[in-house]
Parts: sequence; C-alpha cells; structure tokens
Amino acid sequence: MNIEQIKELVKIVNSSNVNIIEINEGDSRIRIEMERQKIQSVSKNEVQLNTAIHSDEVNADSLSVNPSTKEIKAPMVGIFYTAPSSKDKEFVATGDKVKKGQVVCIIEAMKLFNEIVAEEDGEIVEICAQNGDVVEFGQPIFRYL
Repeated sequence: MNIEQIKELVKIVNSSNVNIIEINEGDSRIRIEMERQKIQSVSKNEVQLNTAIHSDEVNADSLSVNPSTKEIKAPMVGIFYTAPSSKDKEFVATGDKVKKGQVVCIIEAMKLFNEIVAEEDGEIVEICAQNGDVVEFGQPIFRYL
C-alpha cells in the first residue's frame, strides 16, 4: 500500500461515520482510528430555561470578591477533581485550614493526574470549580484568606 492510498483511506474515515479501519495486505497491516467528539444538540427553549435558572442563582454576594482573599489558580488546562476518587473524602472543603504544600485538588491533563498544592498557609473560603469541571489555565479554582 502506497502513501497515496493511505491518504485516501484517511480521507474516507474522516468523511464517514467509521471510527476504525484496519487493512491487512500480505505482510503489511494498517490501522486508522479516529476519535470523534460527541456533539449534543440543544434546543432554543432549553438554552433559555437554563439561562433563567442560572440568573436566579446569581446574587450580589457571589459577584463581589473580598479584596483580602488570594486565589489558587489552575496551572494547566484539565479536569478538576476534589478527591482522589469518587469514594474518597475531598482534599479540602470551604472553611478548612490548609498548610503550605498540602494537596488541595487534582487536575487531570493528558491522562496524567497532577496534584495541586497550597502555596502558603490559609483558610479556604471558596471552591470556584465543581468536581469534574474542565478548568482553563489561570482560572481561579480556590479562594483563601
């Protein structure tokens, strides 16, 4: 099988609903796998309903940030976890005192679980992300005093 034939197979897989194609030809074997993202459609009514619910939950207290609080920010893009597993206790909760170097959460990035630690002693006043949320680089994940 030459490179042009392989390119053609990749085009076919890309443009179809096929996720995996494997071809054995003599001593040669080629396997092409495509990881596809699932797309969920949302109707206009659902979006409006969710927006209304969200706006009811927002109040003035949640919009103001105490200027004396400090933030622990996500050092990478990934999935935020509050505990090592669903069966384990959360690393920290609101009101907990933390020590410098204490693990406060895990961020999974590229199938690696990265422990995020407190950079200094303090008290957690807000957990800014939910368990399982995707967090962005620099996004506040905790606020502490």
